[in-house]
This record gives sequence, structure tokens and C-alpha cells, in this order.
Amino acid sequence: MHAEILKRQVFDILKFCRDNLPQSLWEFANSGTKDDIPLIRQYLEQYPREAMYALVKLGTEDSKDIVLKIMHSDDPVLAKAAFRIAGKALDFDKDELKNLIYAETDFIVQWRLIKLFTKNGVWKVMPDLLHFTRDLPKQRGDLLYLLKCKTGHPVYLSMDYNKEIQAALRYAGEANAIPYYINNQIFTDMKMWW
Repeated sequence: MHAEILKRQVFDILKFCRDNLPQSLWEFANSGTKDDIPLIRQYLEQYPREAMYALVKLGTEDSKDIVLKIMHSDDPVLAKAAFRIAGKALDFDKDELKNLIYAETDFIVQWRLIKLFTKNGVWKVMPDLLHFTRDLPKQRGDLLYLLKCKTGHPVYLSMDYNKEIQAALRYAGEANAIPYYINNQIFTDMKMWW
């Protein structure tokens, strides 16, 4: 008797989602399987935010490509949603992201890529950020503000990494790409492990 009651009360969430597309796209992110990817993919044009979210959460092989494409959307809300999803659900390789930053021509997308680059803290990518201040002059103001806000406290670094940052400070300084007070703030923050 109990088995019969349980059979009647079982709710198949995947069947419900598949039967109620596109309204159920958000739920596919939590309940879907790899088998649902082709089904979800067909909604990328009509429901890009919902489909992108589901595809990223399901771990499609081209998640990064999907998100980067949508970050270029003319719809600013959609582009920002893609940036947020990239920050929360995707892991970019440092070199991969650095190449994307240098190749990007859209100012806003380039800044969002820089923000993704600093996701784990500015000190982990400090030499690159200092290079950006010289190499990406249109981003310089925002980069300097980021450096000013995210430094100002002691940080312990290896001797080699300390030297790498000092070389990057010289590189930025040669082009007057970094103000004296930010240069000094970074320099005085650096402490070495002996």
C-alpha cells in the first residue's frame, strides 16, 4: 500500500522542466543533466540570460565562449549578467584572461575582464596590473583607482615576486603611467619572506 502511495507522489522535476520550456530554464541549472544541453542551447537567442545560466551551471565545454559573447551584448543588463555569471561560476586561466584583456577593443568589456582578472585579489596579479597601467592608457584611471583602493596594507611576498613587482613598477614609471603616491604605497606595502 505504501509503495503505491509513494509511486503516485513522486514528482519528476526533469520531466516537468522539459515539458515547460522555456519557463523552466532557470531550474535546469540546478536539476538538469548533460543530456539537456542541446535542449537548452536552442533557447540562447530568445532567452539568453536564462539559457546562459543553465548552460554554465551544467558545465558545457563552451561556457566561456557563450559568456564572453553575451558580455558583448547591446543590452547592458544582459552584458552585466554575463559578467556576473563569469565571476561566480567560471574560472579563467590567468594567461587566457590576460590575452583577452589585451585583445579586447570594447572599453566596458575590457574593464570587466580586468575585474575578473583581479577576482582573487590584486596582489596575485600585481605585475600585470602595473603593466596594464602603461599598456592600456584608456583604462589607466580606473586601474589607478583600483590600485589605490586595494593596497595600503602590508602583504608578505617571496623575494622573487617582490622583484617582479618592482620591475613592473619601473616599467609603469618609465611612461609616467603610475603616480608617485601609488608607486610608494605599493612599494611600502611589500614585505618579504626571508
